[in-house]
Amino acid sequence: MADGGVSNECGTVKFSYNCEEVPVASTTFLTILLFIICVLSLLLLPCWYGNELTLQSLELAQAAYDCDWLDAPQSFKRSLVTIMCRAQKPVRLTAWKFFNVDLQTFTSVLRATYSFYQVLHKVYSE
Repeated sequence: MADGGVSNECGTVKFSYNCEEVPVASTTFLTILLFIICVLSLLLLPCWYGNELTLQSLELAQAAYDCDWLDAPQSFKRSLVTIMCRAQKPVRLTAWKFFNVDLQTFTSVLRATYSFYQVLHKVYSE
């Protein structure tokens, strides 16, 4: 394998972090695969639900407008106007008010991780 990534030839996978070939049916391969799935899940789940929170908050103003407010009491109408004004700005899940937790952040982290991996692989393979 020339590029040093992950190769699946004849039932083995070559992990370039230590340049050893691991058979696909081995416990080492399954352990590494389970680790990768767990790490991606830990990052994906908050990003997924943060994205869903933003999308649902964008639909809140329309949902408030669509309710039966014509025959409602005046206090309900005032509350509805307040809700609709507040719902104009979408709710975003943030991490320490430093960055938004959404699918865009997830893809950015994955791209950066792969880029760092490629740089380290290039440095250590020479």
